[in-house]
Amino acid sequence: MIDFKLIKGLRQEFLNKTQEEFAEEIGMPIATYQRFERGDSKLTGDAILNIIDIYGVRRQWLKEGVEPIFEKDKTPEPPVGYSILKTDDVIKMQQRMIELQEKVIERHEEKIMRGVTSEK
Repeated sequence: MIDFKLIKGLRQEFLNKTQEEFAEEIGMPIATYQRFERGDSKLTGDAILNIIDIYGVRRQWLKEGVEPIFEKDKTPEPPVGYSILKTDDVIKMQQRMIELQEKVIERHEEKIMRGVTSEK
C-alpha cells in the first residue's frame, strides 16, 4: 500500500502542487484524492502509474520510501554529428551575425551615397 504521507509530501514539498492540480494531473477526482490524503482510501493503479510517468517518481520510493525519489534524468543523447550549444555560444553567434549585418548595411549605404553623389 502506498503511504499517503509520502504522496502528500511529494505533492507539497517537491512538486508544489495544490490537491486540485495534483489530482487532475494524475487522473483522480479531487474528492477521491482528498480521501486518500486523509488515509481513508487508496490510490488507483492508474493514478500510481501516472505519478511514475508524469513526475518520474521511482516505484521503490512509492512502495517502500527508499530514496532517491526521482528517476535519474533520461534525456536522450543528441544524434551523432550534432552538438548541444551553450547559451554563451548562441549569444556570441548572434552578436557576430548582428556585426555582419551592420557591415552589409554600411556597404549598401555607401553604394547608395556614391550613386547619389555621382549623379549630381
